[in-house]
Amino acid sequence: MCGEICGNIKELYNSFNRTKIQFIGTIKVDELLSRITVEHQCLIIVNTKKQANKLFERLTKESKEGFYYLSTYMCPAHRLDVIGEIKRKLKDGEKCIVVSTTLIEAGVDVDFPVVYRVMCGLDSIIQSAGRCNRERKYDVAYVFVFDFEENDYKLNSKSAYANYLNQRRSITEIVASKYNDVSSPEAIKEYFDILFTNMDGSELDKKSIIKRLNKGYNLSMPKDFIFDFEDIADDFKIIDNNTYSVIVKYDQNAIKIIHELEYVAFNKDLLRKLQKYAVNLYKHEYIKLKQINAVKDYGENISILINPEDYSKETGIIIIDELGIAEFI
Repeated sequence: MCGEICGNIKELYNSFNRTKIQFIGTIKVDELLSRITVEHQCLIIVNTKKQANKLFERLTKESKEGFYYLSTYMCPAHRLDVIGEIKRKLKDGEKCIVVSTTLIEAGVDVDFPVVYRVMCGLDSIIQSAGRCNRERKYDVAYVFVFDFEENDYKLNSKSAYANYLNQRRSITEIVASKYNDVSSPEAIKEYFDILFTNMDGSELDKKSIIKRLNKGYNLSMPKDFIFDFEDIADDFKIIDNNTYSVIVKYDQNAIKIIHELEYVAFNKDLLRKLQKYAVNLYKHEYIKLKQINAVKDYGENISILINPEDYSKETGIIIIDELGIAEFI
């Protein structure tokens, strides 16, 4: 269904294959921590903010030096600052261990010598591999794909996201059982072929996904031998982005702009200024904050986080376990 991949794709694949994807199965968190802590620089990509929060907490129990966290619980300005610090550490060869949700797969230009990725769809695994050995500093670098053994790190099996993810995980397992190298053109084509047979064809046509994949690989980007997964993966999302924006007092500039809201009518110019300080929360997350009077409303779907103490400089907006950590990206 994907169509034929362009003729010179195998040549491109051989030229730019810089990582090896290795499936290591289900492991205990303690074993994962043992593997990670011996690394000087390492990226761990998980599927949910709950997994990211729990893993980061375990990793930084004794020391937080050299450890970084990324998720959409952080406002864009905060994420940019952290990504800038991560890039500096990587460039200078300093210790840099990063726990991130899938947001780091979406065009964040970083280069790690080793990546750990929680089991997911093959398209996401390959995007994760794009954050490993980008500059070819190593003859080969590894992307280790794993699953958590502990139940409290697993998804809520009844959630829509769990169904979405499990379908792609299952297809990835089928492909991995047939191909030694799941990043090969043949393996990728089979993954999408199987995936498409389980999707509504009219929806695919509406978003021109089939046409875009039939065009094959993005030949204009010499560092990337893979499909333009980032844009296409966005069109695969089945969860509506029905969110509430919560503005956080991340820095003095944010506080100044928020102060303006007390004296002027809410307008587009203010909204534009506040965008980089907005954390988008799902309805159930937002309701939990409302229940403890942590936010003040300023118009439809826009609120201010009242107390700066409810926003961590390390992990962003704080929604503790008792309130229910989000099960989404």
